[in-house]
Amino acid sequence: MGRTNWVVPEHTPAEVDAAGGILISKRVTEEEQDRALGVINNWRSSHSFPLNTFQNTLRRKVRDIDPDNIVAQRIKRLPAIKDKLTRLRNMPLTLSQMQDIGGCRAVVATVNDVRRIVEEYKGSDLKHKLEKTNDYIEAPKIPQRPFDLSLLQRPEIHLQQSSD
Repeated sequence: MGRTNWVVPEHTPAEVDAAGGILISKRVTEEEQDRALGVINNWRSSHSFPLNTFQNTLRRKVRDIDPDNIVAQRIKRLPAIKDKLTRLRNMPLTLSQMQDIGGCRAVVATVNDVRRIVEEYKGSDLKHKLEKTNDYIEAPKIPQRPFDLSLLQRPEIHLQQSSD
């Protein structure tokens, strides 16, 4: 089996932020736009290795709690990055500060399963510190999705009860 070559960041956070600014600017040349897209795509791709590591850990933790789980991962798509930077341009949010470039999601059968997974993370000795928990089970952000719990560990991990 061949060795996977993971993409590493080739640009400084300042260069990534400048590329994000160009992405949402209306007055740029085609050459500037192309260069910015190269920087942004490298930034996005460089999150694949840590995201894959988080996804593997999540799969291991969830497997023992709910064997019928669903686990998925994603890198934020370019249109979603552009939309978020545009919407939050007055905050200001920079691309290098965007905390949801990559994310994992586990879907399990019950709210109790979600709580058990959270406890697994709280009690683990991962190198990544659990920074924040958004408990949308107790206080839904979106009423149609009341069983969602977000753990901010960079990349983000979302846990939710299946709707079955």
